[in-house]
Amino acid sequence: MPDRDPERIRLNPLHRFLVLNDTSFYVARWNGRMDGLETIGRNDHLFVFFRWLCTREVCAGIDSLLSAHRNVVREQVTFLANSGEEKRVIDEHLEGCSCCHVNVNCFVDQELFTILDESKRYEAVMNAGPWRYKRHGLSSGISDIARIFGHWDYRSESRTSAIEKCIADNGLRYRYANLDHTLWDKDELVRILNRSRVGLILSDVEGACAASSEYLLCGLPVVSTTSRGGRDDWYTTNNSIICHASVDGVDAAVRQALRRLETGAFRPSAIRRSHVVRAEAFRERFTNCVQERIDRLRISFDAGSHLRRVRFDPRRADGLSRFDVEYFV
Repeated sequence: MPDRDPERIRLNPLHRFLVLNDTSFYVARWNGRMDGLETIGRNDHLFVFFRWLCTREVCAGIDSLLSAHRNVVREQVTFLANSGEEKRVIDEHLEGCSCCHVNVNCFVDQELFTILDESKRYEAVMNAGPWRYKRHGLSSGISDIARIFGHWDYRSESRTSAIEKCIADNGLRYRYANLDHTLWDKDELVRILNRSRVGLILSDVEGACAASSEYLLCGLPVVSTTSRGGRDDWYTTNNSIICHASVDGVDAAVRQALRRLETGAFRPSAIRRSHVVRAEAFRERFTNCVQERIDRLRISFDAGSHLRRVRFDPRRADGLSRFDVEYFV
């Protein structure tokens, strides 16, 4: 798990996104814990996604938790895997539960993250919190870069000190950094991405990594190290370069990506389109998964229409907001 203060990690309550008669449909995230399982009834369905790589050890922890909550029917629990490898692990180690390969980045807002008519100002951009697992030091050879430091704690003192330490410890250079922002504005984020040419993601392991898909939706090719957790589920030779995890390796890959943009081998519109198409396929797979469970209830209800209406995004199950709930009697 990342090097964060555990006392500052938000709780992960269940969120109900649909109620049909006496059956509720919940979504939750697993981030080392999952609160609220005692509220689930025997008729209810639970969908769980991951913010971090799911391993055999993670499955063992989840298995123990489910065993301690006998009110939860395993056959009515479905895990959303961010990669085919994650699905294999879950299928093998979480007996009785279902798993669907639905990379959670398919729910990144593709209307917000889009290609804008902005002049390019930066060769590269790196949107990453000031944490060790992000491996900022691998980008220290790049000076023409915009650095966006996300942070789970937006109290200025804590946030500023963490960012300053990250910059100093890794010898980071930059042409732009959001050091003076106490809360990042998403519209401004999209503008910065559109003013950049290449997006950097350099962690070895995490989850699906929303920043990676945000780059792609804004038409930026991605330079990434080899990774585990699901972000490479979106990568092809037409939208990314996988580089050696070294300062020279990252620098060389950025140069290569810039050349491919110049020659047309990387085309921003095609990069965005490939992500949109794959995201639609993942969302359809999830919708079909929900619809199958509704059909078992012998109720006529269109899952797709409902999920679109509430703008379903399982990543919202983090204490920040709640879904509308549709009641069918």
